Amino acid sequence: KDILVKNGKDISDIGYKDTVSYFAIYNRNVNGWFVRFVLDQEPTWGMIRLEYTFAKEIPSELKMQPLTSKGITKVFIDSIDDVKKLEAFILKAFETVE
Repeated sequence: KDILVKNGKDISDIGYKDTVSYFAIYNRNVNGWFVRFVLDQEPTWGMIRLEYTFAKEIPSELKMQPLTSKGITKVFIDSIDDVKKLEAFILKAFETVE
């Protein structure tokens, strides 16, 4: 939420879903997720609702790969500090579900 607020985004409809296998952040409804984190696997990774072709244009030192699901990019996370490095991805993905 901090990333979105800092960048002037309306977070009134932001919610989250915490399951055994992932933590998702969504806008308006649970199917409108724009970021998911899978924390119980090594390496830890997240899914960003953003086409890989667009995601790889965002400068980042994080390792990424396309998922078979259309419009999803997998991003590997080494520490909680890496979430801050996802700011540009989170903002762009949020715009796709606004």
